[in-house]
Amino acid sequence: MKAESGSHAVFDSRRSNVQLPPLLVSKREAARLLNLCVRTIEKLINERQLPTKRVGKRVLLPLKDLERFAREMNDFKS
Repeated sequence: MKAESGSHAVFDSRRSNVQLPPLLVSKREAARLLNLCVRTIEKLINERQLPTKRVGKRVLLPLKDLERFAREMNDFKS
């Protein structure tokens, strides 16, 4: 089921094969998305440049914060 809401399409995930991006990702996935090594991600976390969320023993990073970090790094290089 697809409905239009402004300029964004809204999908009923129970009836569709559309897969939404994750809201939180692991350190390994964050490293892959930013094209960095896991150790660099850990360093950025320790320096508080990347915020994290703990879920049990897992350390997860909000995807929106990874996108913000990538934009800031791109602006910094220009």
